[in-house]
Amino acid sequence: MDFEFVEVSHNYSAIMTSNVVVKKDDSGAFTIPCTNGMFQFAKVLCDLGASVKLMPFAIYKKLGLGEPKSTTMGLLMADRSIKRPMGILYNILVKVDIFIFPANFVILDCEIDAKVPIILSRPFLVTRRALVDVVSGELNFRSLATILLNYDGEEIQDYDEVVASLLGLGSYSKCPLKLDVNLKNR
Repeated sequence: MDFEFVEVSHNYSAIMTSNVVVKKDDSGAFTIPCTNGMFQFAKVLCDLGASVKLMPFAIYKKLGLGEPKSTTMGLLMADRSIKRPMGILYNILVKVDIFIFPANFVILDCEIDAKVPIILSRPFLVTRRALVDVVSGELNFRSLATILLNYDGEEIQDYDEVVASLLGLGSYSKCPLKLDVNLKNR
């Protein structure tokens, strides 16, 4: 087999027309305030890498949320140990800002972290249609459907707005458009 060398007489140069995008650090997780029952948590960890919502056993006892369902689940911890949860609580109402939605929690007998006692997970954010802006640290919810109810009674002078989202999430304007509907002559 013979090799031939070919001389290339062309010169190439490239000019970059835009700045190189600077890689951002991975923020990993962020915290939000939430309410569960009568207890307010200043910081609840929203971990984009977590796959389950965790609640320590001591917090579960304080909240008095009923009996958890037993499970055969095993959780692989960061140190590669496997822990067995005490059970799973289904449809626990969690309030974030003005939105209330159900969540399923895995009850784990572990030490309570004073800074972030509860962990919410990626599936929680997905099912609630949350938009996470990791750079600015903002969390926004989009409503799937919203209902506007207007009440008119003797004790109420003007219309009061009650906004309820069908799936517990939604957003509304402080000044919604009022339609003049005559319901008295129906």
